[in-house]
Amino acid sequence: MDWGISKGVINGYKDGTFKPNQKVTEAEFLKMMVRVYEPTLSSSKGENWTEAYYKRARELRYPVKSYSDMASRKKVILRKQVAELISSSEGVNFSGNDAIHYLLAFGIAAGSNPNEVTIESFKGDKALTRAEAVKFVKNLSEYGIGGLLERPSERSNPNDLPPIRR
Repeated sequence: MDWGISKGVINGYKDGTFKPNQKVTEAEFLKMMVRVYEPTLSSSKGENWTEAYYKRARELRYPVKSYSDMASRKKVILRKQVAELISSSEGVNFSGNDAIHYLLAFGIAAGSNPNEVTIESFKGDKALTRAEAVKFVKNLSEYGIGGLLERPSERSNPNDLPPIRR
């Protein structure tokens, strides 16, 4: 949590708490992921705080639920959706288990059980918490390619994925 706060990726709540087990929305995760590389990006005065991040996601063709529907931005994000967003930021186009495989293979995620690093242990259908979100973004900044790349239009070939790191 300290890392996320020091990097300006995430803030605590107005009451001084952080709520690490609080579920994260798509908009909140997208903001964290973009801010790690583009910390000065923000919405214009009078715009909803999410606008700048969704505009950037559209420019980079990231797989968000909707670029314009406010209701979808407020929905809790699943871990497999996070895998799709993170892998997209690395310039590949994977979805579902292939996106999870990408994160595990490149050490951006380790799954929920470090002794069993598998797609199943990643728990892709589980909602993401604030603590997990910060860990993913931290891993992306430390083990990723170092910036936000555009997601290709065509799907990437899963046969190009290296084995999952154990």
